Amino acid sequence: MKHLSKWCKSRPEYVQNLAKTFVPELETIWHAYHAVQNGQYFSEDQRISSSLWLKFYRKRKWYLQNSLKMMNPDAQFEEMQQQLEAAMDSIMERDSDYLQKLGAEKGQEAIIAYVQSVPEVQEMMQLFSEFQQGEKNIDVENIDPELELLGAFNCTVHLPCMILYGELHFNLYRQARSGDLQAIDKLLRLDKGLLRDPLIVNQVHMLLLSADEFKRKMISNAIVGKPSPPFTMKKLKVHYATYVAVAAEQAGYKLDSFELRALFDAVSRDWEGKLVDRDLPDSPDAISKAIQRHKPIVKTWFSHFSGKKVFAE
Repeated sequence: MKHLSKWCKSRPEYVQNLAKTFVPELETIWHAYHAVQNGQYFSEDQRISSSLWLKFYRKRKWYLQNSLKMMNPDAQFEEMQQQLEAAMDSIMERDSDYLQKLGAEKGQEAIIAYVQSVPEVQEMMQLFSEFQQGEKNIDVENIDPELELLGAFNCTVHLPCMILYGELHFNLYRQARSGDLQAIDKLLRLDKGLLRDPLIVNQVHMLLLSADEFKRKMISNAIVGKPSPPFTMKKLKVHYATYVAVAAEQAGYKLDSFELRALFDAVSRDWEGKLVDRDLPDSPDAISKAIQRHKPIVKTWFSHFSGKKVFAE
């Protein structure tokens, strides 16, 4: 990672974290997308929960909260701290009479020792300590099993919706459930799992029975078809160049197209041994124009986290 480290040297720590966290992972995201699309992501004996998959569409607030945790481990750390404090407050309230007596007899330290001796608090303190000291790799899956599929969903649905359609998946989902033909077409091409949603199935059924041949053909093609336009590595990288640029800009640091080109070239040298990243547009001007096209949807995405720390500083 010497080229990426060199690029990071002259930038603020916040920008360094952006670069190190996302850009090197694009190949992984790309392969995950195709693995899901081709039925190679999950093992044959792995059961996929339909209700959980649809939850990523339906529970907007829940999805955003867990997306924040995935984008920023510090948010996870803060949540664990809040949960620990809430648990201790609950014990203090539950046993308030006993604790008042204990405090009068033996002092404040005895109260603290008692609260920390409660099994559920002890367990949370142990997890918090391990996370804080880095002794155990605790990721979002250990905290909430429901997040097991979130990575696959993001690669298959969330990112392609933003990159190909310039829309957020939960907005398209709402439109599709209302009978919007274009929204149904777009989502079905990305995610056949939507056919597990009873209301979507009903909309599809009505369209297939429609007297309008255009509608019947459009839905039939969507059920068996792939996204149009296609999801390409070039589009993925331009999107993430925009992502890094917008995030840095919101933190008060402007990354121009020359710096972004240098960042992606540095990663290409470290990971692929190639001097130049051929997936990005050739000229700085072309990169700037591509980023401008992607900026509206990226800014819309970030607007959902207004007032929250999205990345570690």
